[in-house]
Amino acid sequence: ALPISTPSPGPSPAVTDPVFQLDLFVNDPADGWQADGFPEYMEHSAAKYMNVAGISFIQPSDLMNAAYDLPAEVARAVQVLRSQGVAVVLLVGGQIATGWSQLQGNPETAAANAIALMKKYDCGIEVDNEDGGDTGGLIKFIQLCAAGRPSGTYITMDVGDRKSVV
Repeated sequence: ALPISTPSPGPSPAVTDPVFQLDLFVNDPADGWQADGFPEYMEHSAAKYMNVAGISFIQPSDLMNAAYDLPAEVARAVQVLRSQGVAVVLLVGGQIATGWSQLQGNPETAAANAIALMKKYDCGIEVDNEDGGDTGGLIKFIQLCAAGRPSGTYITMDVGDRKSVV
């Protein structure tokens, strides 16, 4: 135990632009659009609650298809958030993701398609790979996306303590 006379630590350094990210589960891999993942208050007051929104989920296999686009409801949610000044990252992957081996085997194609989505919707991506796999392919995908992303957008990655997470 510390002696009672020990002073408490000083305050934390000031943070001028804290990140308050809220992940919105609006695109279920099996069931599509989830209206309850985008509550009504997000239509007009999202910036009161966050400055970054994670939009779940794009499957890695979707990024292998140049014709893939966000479902209309998901695209609208992204546009509503961006119009309020909220930064958006599209979450790629998730717990029941499909297609990581295809993405890691051809990171150039996946990155080109991810960059097209990022540019179209003025957003970044978040990699949520819970399968592990070819780290070289995943790193190449991230590097390409980071190099081609629109100015002012972000590339992020979820990491965890499972041995299978890269």
